[in-house]
Amino acid sequence: ASLTEARYVIGIPTYRRPQGLETALTSVARLASPSGIRVIVAENDAERRQGEAVCRRMRAGGFPFPLDVVVAAERSISAARNAIVECVLATPSTELIAMLDDDEWCEPDWLMQICQAQEAIDADIVGGPVQRVFEVDVPEHIRQANSIKSKANETRKIRSIESTGNIAFRAGILRKMPAAWFDPAFGLTGGSDRDLLLRLRLSGAVFAWAHKALLYEAFPASRCTEEWTLQRAYRVGNSEMLADMKNRPPGYVLKEFSKIAWAFGDAVLAHLLPARSKEHRFRARQGFVRAWGKIDAVRGRRFVEYKNTHGA
Repeated sequence: ASLTEARYVIGIPTYRRPQGLETALTSVARLASPSGIRVIVAENDAERRQGEAVCRRMRAGGFPFPLDVVVAAERSISAARNAIVECVLATPSTELIAMLDDDEWCEPDWLMQICQAQEAIDADIVGGPVQRVFEVDVPEHIRQANSIKSKANETRKIRSIESTGNIAFRAGILRKMPAAWFDPAFGLTGGSDRDLLLRLRLSGAVFAWAHKALLYEAFPASRCTEEWTLQRAYRVGNSEMLADMKNRPPGYVLKEFSKIAWAFGDAVLAHLLPARSKEHRFRARQGFVRAWGKIDAVRGRRFVEYKNTHGA
């Protein structure tokens, strides 16, 4: 397909994960999908450009779809995602922008399932499940704490989606928005995806869940610890509250404090009651730390999520 015929674009931001990117692209190459596919990789390491080298090698090996690289020189997940969107919207024929990360890989019918759900529900945004693949044996409480719950067990309209781990946007809805779709203020903290998706939901966008559009995510040993899991919970709470403070009226933040108080109470009870399981106690600790991240957001603190890269 030529660029002018690309109805469907798959965007992959990457930063110093050449092996992960190669795995992602290898899975994309096996897609049994509609014609008119284009793949755009946003290289977010202007110095080493390992991702760009992977794309050159994949093209030379006969990659089945047009495969382009855009360099987002600023070290920022927001900059990488924005570079993809900007490149995509320059092609008027593009109808759908699907995104996956450079530590994920897809099933051969992934994009087809996304497209079918989008058409059936006439959705602006479609999400799908992500199954984490743990690279080491982990205790059950860590496994449960880091498993991603599916939004629904059927393909249907849903209220919202919070992240871009497995997502597709109707190109038209992004064309209606000003540039910097992913807010640069969240570039190193994480949460730019939640911020964008919250803005879209508040503006009346229609969300759908494609329950068979499955992606897998590599979960390296460096993440399979209590410390990382709790740190992640803190970051999620921190960026959630920052997005809420930016996009919602002040009264909403006051409502959040009731949830924070509940999380604190649950954490105390979980550790006082001996009958609670280790999994329950750790989930309560997660909730406590996530609530603390929200409090710190109100206090003006931003946690830097993307200081370190996990996996290769």
